[in-house]
Amino acid sequence: MGMGDKSLGLCSTCNNSFLCTRRNEILFPVHFCEQFDDAVPIPSRRKAPVAADAEAVLDVAMGLCCNCQSRGSCTLRDSPGGVWHCEEYC
Repeated sequence: MGMGDKSLGLCSTCNNSFLCTRRNEILFPVHFCEQFDDAVPIPSRRKAPVAADAEAVLDVAMGLCCNCQSRGSCTLRDSPGGVWHCEEYC
């Protein structure tokens, strides 16, 4: 009687059946095995990240510069800590 002729119990659905070293010694159907694994990966339901058309530019201006109309041409806008007193603010 070959392996295909008899029921191997758990071995017939085990993911490790091709690597199993005990399989050659099996005479009766296996009902318990510490190496038994029949897990099936669950398909991911996550959506793929959507690429933005263009990199979003963050406005990191602080202080008065964040809403000043002259900030595009101002040399003070990149000051660390922001500008809090300015004669050119509009």
